[in-house]
Amino acid sequence: MNIISKNKLLLTLCMTLIFSACVQIKSKDNDGVGPKSKKIDKSEWTVTNFNLKTFRNGDNIPLVSNCQDWSQAGNMMRPACCYLDFDSTNSELGLFYNWYAVNDPRELAPEGWMVPSEDDYLSLVESFGGEKDAGKKLKSTSGWIYLQGDNSSGFNFFGIGTILNYNDSTDCSFSYKGEYSSLWTSTPVEFDYSDDPSLKAYGLFITFDGGDNSAKLGLNPYQHKGCLVRLIKE
Repeated sequence: MNIISKNKLLLTLCMTLIFSACVQIKSKDNDGVGPKSKKIDKSEWTVTNFNLKTFRNGDNIPLVSNCQDWSQAGNMMRPACCYLDFDSTNSELGLFYNWYAVNDPRELAPEGWMVPSEDDYLSLVESFGGEKDAGKKLKSTSGWIYLQGDNSSGFNFFGIGTILNYNDSTDCSFSYKGEYSSLWTSTPVEFDYSDDPSLKAYGLFITFDGGDNSAKLGLNPYQHKGCLVRLIKE
């Protein structure tokens, strides 16, 4: 075998090894890792905001790109999601979901994960000092207008606000950026004060405030509202 043939053989072997390594790395990323997560308190939590546009069974969650479509989904009690400012360049910040997406029987979270319940969040907040102080440890170290967090929990929640849309309204707005942000829980609450069925089941959400160090659970009577989502391991 001459030198040129040997060099070609070596080059072919090197390229084969490199390609095989790339395939193995890609397979590991796609098959074994799942969402970026961390053991916090006693559970495995995702540390980035959820951003999938499909339910567990593969059905699409409608991705809307304007206020009219967001409002229409809410008025028709249908699932919807959107990017911050309806801008896909904000995809790394996660998606906002309405309550109908979170509460859909097809399940928002992929296999092995679930949207945390009220009790899951209560346990998380209590483990970091209770609702008056836990926010500091759960919030990110940047992105808040007033008080930054120290992220000592590793939860790393950014203050990117929320999408407000009141029931039966065609207006919406991305509000409270850097001041306030909230995450859906999976816990519905029945509160019968209206003949309107869309107002009978409230979604519980947890709110982080940029003006203090609190992390508080609250009722959301507006299921059209868009909140972010984190997941917990089943």
